Amino acid sequence: MEKSILVCVSYGKNAEKLIQKGKYLADKIGVACYVLSIENKEYDSKDFTMAEHKKFFEDLASQYQCEFLWKTKGSKRISDIIAKTAEEFKISQVVMGQPPISKWEVITKGSIIHELLHCLVDVDLHIVAMKKENVQNEEELFQRGINAYIVASGEQYELVTDRPNEFLLEGIYFQSVATEFTNGVFKSQKNGKEILVRIHDGKADYAHLGLLKEEEEK
Repeated sequence: MEKSILVCVSYGKNAEKLIQKGKYLADKIGVACYVLSIENKEYDSKDFTMAEHKKFFEDLASQYQCEFLWKTKGSKRISDIIAKTAEEFKISQVVMGQPPISKWEVITKGSIIHELLHCLVDVDLHIVAMKKENVQNEEELFQRGINAYIVASGEQYELVTDRPNEFLLEGIYFQSVATEFTNGVFKSQKNGKEILVRIHDGKADYAHLGLLKEEEEK
């Protein structure tokens, strides 16, 4: 089997830059390119942040004609997962980003680059310099998702959590943690496409859902 390229992506806007780099290398030598994301826990569709990150990486990988791989960290080291993936998919080159880190961070947290140099066998490691991002903890923006439905109520659309006899959409509602009111995001699928609808005081975005209903009536 021919050797392949593996791109390791994480949170932030740097993922596309890394995938572009990996795809360029793969096309140059005529091999496959894989995109790997490693999460701390198993995939949960009711975890808004995790679901959005997964979709973001999947879409990017598809855009650059790369195969997307999703791995769970659990109690394992990230470097061990990357090394095992490299072995499994016959990887010859790994591309990953590295923001500037202080000597103190290296001492207290260690360096994944140093770990990979010991774990990878006959694999070239490409390190792409990245800006250090001030990433907000997005998990704190929304509560865990719950099953919910969008129903028509006169000329408005409402969010309900008890299954009604008739509904326009079925999906998952993510309540904002910054409010006691029914404000957040409703996530669903229609005709194979993902739909995100903002919810304010229990009411769904009228313009978006109105257009959706018009399409159904055609």
